[in-house]
Amino acid sequence: MQANILVVDDEKEIADLVQVYLENEGFSLPEYSSGDQSETNEKP
Repeated sequence: MQANILVVDDEKEIADLVQVYLENEGFSLPEYSSGDQSETNEKP
């Protein structure tokens, strides 16, 4: 089972850096432009 990871930070540069590190480790992360958008798309 693949874990879901959602990176949230008010500094876009930090969120982008964390995403790069996680993707280099084989994780796939969804990309959203706002917290509201992520909430509507990530509900189980």
